Amino acid sequence: MDQSVEVLNRVIDKHRGITREDVISAWNNRIRSQVRLDTDPLEYLAAGFDGKGRMLQMVVLHNLLTDEVVIFHAMKITNSVKIELDID
Repeated sequence: MDQSVEVLNRVIDKHRGITREDVISAWNNRIRSQVRLDTDPLEYLAAGFDGKGRMLQMVVLHNLLTDEVVIFHAMKITNSVKIELDID
């Protein structure tokens, strides 16, 4: 079964220069992801490269039963997220 990935419109509206395709590419090419504890429902923080070679950070809801992903935050990665995900 193919994974269903939805990027909320607010991500694209808030960050000019980042397209839905960029975010999906970054999700599909993620290099790190981890659960954010103390979130309900569980959120995942991830980082990956889009098709333009930019590293993006993403915060997602991932339904493990249906393998559906909703990305509600994405932007160029910040230093604090690099630290949180242990990316050099």
